[in-house]
Amino acid sequence: MKHSEVVAALSEQLEISKPEVSKLLDHFSNVFRKLLDNETTLTLPNLGTFKTIERGKRKGYDPGRKQHMILPPKRLLSYHPNSTLRVEMKERERTQ
Repeated sequence: MKHSEVVAALSEQLEISKPEVSKLLDHFSNVFRKLLDNETTLTLPNLGTFKTIERGKRKGYDPGRKQHMILPPKRLLSYHPNSTLRVEMKERERTQ
């Protein structure tokens, strides 16, 4: 789903103009990024939990140069769906 489709759906459901919804989504995404940037866990009710994880340095192999190398640490985004959302998704799978 594209940004414009999300804005249109929310605008219709909330009965708010599309520019206001777009501005609201932009503010939400900025707050979301700042919280995850500070390595905070963010839980959204009925959706799930988002958190950042730092993966340590590790060994890698470059097939072009045919040599091993050490890859630097990397920050990753982790998402764990809410248990009710997981159950709903499994039920939808069964009905299809």
